[in-house]
Amino acid sequence: MNTDPARLRVLQMLGARRPGGAENFFVRFAAALAEIEGVDVLCAVPKGSWAAGRLAEKGVAFETAGFGGRFDLRTAGQLKRIIADFQPNVAQSWMARASWHAPRGVVPVIGRIGGYYDVKYFKGLDHIVVIAPGLTGHVTGQGWPEERISLIPNFVAEVTVPMFPARAEIRGRFGIKDTDTALVIFGRLHENKAIDTAIAALSHLPETFHLVVAGNGPLEDGLRSLARESGVAEQVHFAGWVNDISPYFRAADICVMPSRVEAFGSVVLEAWFHEVPVIASRAGGPLSQITDEKDGLFFAIDDADALAAQIERVANNTELAESLAAAGRETYQKRYAKDRVIGAYLDLYRRLAKASKHRT
Repeated sequence: MNTDPARLRVLQMLGARRPGGAENFFVRFAAALAEIEGVDVLCAVPKGSWAAGRLAEKGVAFETAGFGGRFDLRTAGQLKRIIADFQPNVAQSWMARASWHAPRGVVPVIGRIGGYYDVKYFKGLDHIVVIAPGLTGHVTGQGWPEERISLIPNFVAEVTVPMFPARAEIRGRFGIKDTDTALVIFGRLHENKAIDTAIAALSHLPETFHLVVAGNGPLEDGLRSLARESGVAEQVHFAGWVNDISPYFRAADICVMPSRVEAFGSVVLEAWFHEVPVIASRAGGPLSQITDEKDGLFFAIDDADALAAQIERVANNTELAESLAAAGRETYQKRYAKDRVIGAYLDLYRRLAKASKHRT
């Protein structure tokens, strides 16, 4: 175990190969942690993964491990070697795959849960971090002790690009006029994200409303077909996966989150930080974040008519749009600012490292 009291050494483990919301935050978090004086960070990720490429771009140190399926017998040994060489005070595993492979008993390991995972994948770990209040009950309901759970939310990159030329460039790319209303959705093209609900809502709105969908996933062909069948193909624009989302928020008038299942909802924070009004479904994550009619608006899950009505409310009421945006930015600063979140993690790391009897 690292015994230098002046430094904190942290290993971050991620088993995913493709990009997604959690993977994006993993890179953002590791980069922010690595900037802190007195903290050494090493990441363990799959070779050739999206995260490996992004960590390399940001100059964050990483090594690779297999992170295969549950019958992969090599990854635990690879991670033990990484731990033996790096000598971390604490390690953190992100989601189920990395937590399944994380070595037990050699260093305190924190499993981070950002969704409704089965706790069996985290069995034997020392602590769990949940990112939303609703996940605490999900974890304790499976027998995990409440005293070994910490609630620490996400934060956003806290980097913005100038309004111009970003707004004109993005809107011009998709043929969205200055006088049109641009809606934006960020997320994986998956059933849980309910992008079909947003497309259905668009069919109830004038042709001056456009929807930009930033993300990729298995439902893209089906969603394109739905847009054609709904008569809004010219108003729905698929941008693919986007690493830098700030220009898209600069181009947007409203951010929409129509999810059927959403444990947290980092996009809400992104919208707040960029001062873009947000309209969200009453899924678990947004319900824990948004104060209705103050810093966001709600609609019932799968209710395309209600979503369309809320979109029209914001688009036709400049005072409401500005009020929602300003209140959202204030909520972000009070509850989700990067310094607050990083500070909470550092406090947890030091507490667990101090109490630990593990030895590498």
